[in-house]
Amino acid sequence: MYKKCICSPLQTTAVVSKNTKILQQFMRNLSTTKLYIDGKFVESKTSDWIDLHNPATNEVVTRVPKSTPAEMEAAVASAKKAYETWSKTSIISRQQVLFRLQNIIKSNMKKLAENITEEQGKTLADAEGDVLRGLQVVEQCCSIPTIMQGESLAGKMGDRADNSSVIIYV
Repeated sequence: MYKKCICSPLQTTAVVSKNTKILQQFMRNLSTTKLYIDGKFVESKTSDWIDLHNPATNEVVTRVPKSTPAEMEAAVASAKKAYETWSKTSIISRQQVLFRLQNIIKSNMKKLAENITEEQGKTLADAEGDVLRGLQVVEQCCSIPTIMQGESLAGKMGDRADNSSVIIYV
């Protein structure tokens, strides 16, 4: 059933060497997941990668870096720096950022669902449901400033002074 192949050590080395070069070229051309540090997507400098496979085809979809300690430190420093600005940003400005995120998700729902299908092996309909649920979470977050305002209830306390109560939903 199988053909027997007899190769000299030199021939075997040549075949392995050629295939190794092809594999290395393939790996260089394969897309990699970028790190997001200091407001930019950057290529990791690691030599250690995790191949992410499409469960349906076992094809490598992307390579995810095992970030270096220096990259991790840079990401944490960037997050601390961003927190200083974000913590001083008004609720309305934060809400506007979430509205932009909401629009980005709406504009890319099909592509996001396709990515989920490719990476997780879900059906497209199931992946579209995941994207929709994520969009609903963002929409809920957009409504938080309004919800936090609460309601005012005016009333009278018998013969005493007028009063009002504020109900804040937490």
